[in-house]
Amino acid sequence: MELEHRLAEAPMGVITVRDGVVCAWNDRAADILTTDTPDGEPIAGVFPQSVEGSLTKAFEGTSISDVAFEEYYPEVDRWLSVSVVPDDDAATVYVTDITEKRTNKQTIERLRSESERAEMVDTLIADVLEGLVGATSQGAVMETIRDQLGTSDQYRFVWTGEYAVDGDELVMSGVAGEQGELFPAVREAVKSGQATPERRAVEQQRPKLVQSLSENPSVPDAVRAAGFADGVQSVFALPLVYGSSVYGVVGVYAGTETAFSDHVQASFETLGELAG
Repeated sequence: MELEHRLAEAPMGVITVRDGVVCAWNDRAADILTTDTPDGEPIAGVFPQSVEGSLTKAFEGTSISDVAFEEYYPEVDRWLSVSVVPDDDAATVYVTDITEKRTNKQTIERLRSESERAEMVDTLIADVLEGLVGATSQGAVMETIRDQLGTSDQYRFVWTGEYAVDGDELVMSGVAGEQGELFPAVREAVKSGQATPERRAVEQQRPKLVQSLSENPSVPDAVRAAGFADGVQSVFALPLVYGSSVYGVVGVYAGTETAFSDHVQASFETLGELAG
């Protein structure tokens, strides 16, 4: 059934529903919902499913709810703004594709969050560098780094290790922060000589970033399982290098995948060079 001209030409999708069944719609609604002929179909079948299922709930029961909401619909891979306006014997559903607006908003929020995190990390590393001024031994350098980083609210835990090039031996010198199940798993992997991010960092003399820790096949299985259990998602392994030699490594573990932006990695690399 065709809508009146005013609604048929509307820039938003318009669907008329009576007794839970679609009886009219405009072309824009068909485009947004990627459907051809919704006439005579139940609104619950015409509309894609979202996690919240707000549209379906609006048509449940004996009366139709007057609601407005924004939800993500995986079937059409779109964010939709939906309004349900009940009338005497029918209801009108207005639907607008707001995917671009939501995506832009999420991008802005992500960039703002990354910028704020970078500022906090820069301040944190500046404090670490200030603490290194009074460090008179390799052990004191390691302790300063792990204690200040590991006890901050940016990371779950931080461990440091000393590396003997001649013996190819990586020995943990300490840890700071919430160890959970993950640190013991990392410790055992290091003791047994497995290819942890920290070992690869010292062997290749360059930092290693691991994101999606529990899903990364380069990480030992026990470490991946413990990371999943603790909710730790990323690791940054920073070798402490002086000249052509590596003297130690810092393993930094975070609860989010986005904890180590390019800017944050560059700041850590500066710390690694100066500490080395």
